[in-house]
Amino acid sequence: MRASTSAVSDNRHRCSYFYGVGVGTESRRSQAASPVPVLVSEGADADNRAMIQDTPPRLEWRPAAHVPTLDEDSLHLWRLDLDDDASWDDVAALEAMSDAQRRRHARLHRALHRQRYLRAQFGCRLALATYLGLSAAEVRYRYGAAGKPELTQDLLGTELGLQFNLTATDDLAIVAVSRHWPVGVDAERLRPRADIHAVARRMFTPQTAASLVTLSAQDQLPAFYRHWTALESRVKADGRGLARHRKPDLPGLRVAHFGLRVRPGEEFVCAVARQHMPSPSRWRAFQPDPRVSR
Repeated sequence: MRASTSAVSDNRHRCSYFYGVGVGTESRRSQAASPVPVLVSEGADADNRAMIQDTPPRLEWRPAAHVPTLDEDSLHLWRLDLDDDASWDDVAALEAMSDAQRRRHARLHRALHRQRYLRAQFGCRLALATYLGLSAAEVRYRYGAAGKPELTQDLLGTELGLQFNLTATDDLAIVAVSRHWPVGVDAERLRPRADIHAVARRMFTPQTAASLVTLSAQDQLPAFYRHWTALESRVKADGRGLARHRKPDLPGLRVAHFGLRVRPGEEFVCAVARQHMPSPSRWRAFQPDPRVSR
């Protein structure tokens, strides 16, 4: 998570609930508790009390052997566990990278950071290759006017209207894939921070920063991360970045949150932003096998 000291966020959200069987959980007991609420916000200028007070649900991550068709009314999310050494072939991953990605990989000083970057980028390629019928190495990117990666014009993905976004934090990466509608995704590990109110004052509106102070001590940190991931996912949807986050959102942009536990004690707060957000019954969550490079 990076916070600009000069940026001031207009990160207040009017929130509503989506209900649907497409959102699952990570236990039989909670799966039976239907319907499952998914926190959804409708723009940057409205009330955010629901986003502060409600707990994001968990998704049910399924093997990626049979990926359903992606249409305009669905959203696909891919989970990558970057610390699972047995599942990753780092040599093959490096071979699949573009020259620009190899240069960036080489510039990272710490071995752990190089490994995480490599696996996240390779996993993103694997996810996109699933839709394109290509190998991971054949997936090619270009960068739009705002610097957001997109598929090159000579790939089938442009005919399909594939839109995607990648987030990586610690040992977790998430790839969001949409058809036609721009999408942004962000994930943050729920960990103690001593500076959440200082960051909130710099990055959120005064009303949002003040609302965090009114919460109980145990609720402040989750609420902070929901606001932060909402902000990140919004600015990543159109690629404008945090430096230009005060510019208007894309028309019809909505933000939804979900939770994820990588292992006991490691909770993540995740947000996805998309124009014309589909009902969670139209969401699908997958885990690819990095050992299978088509």
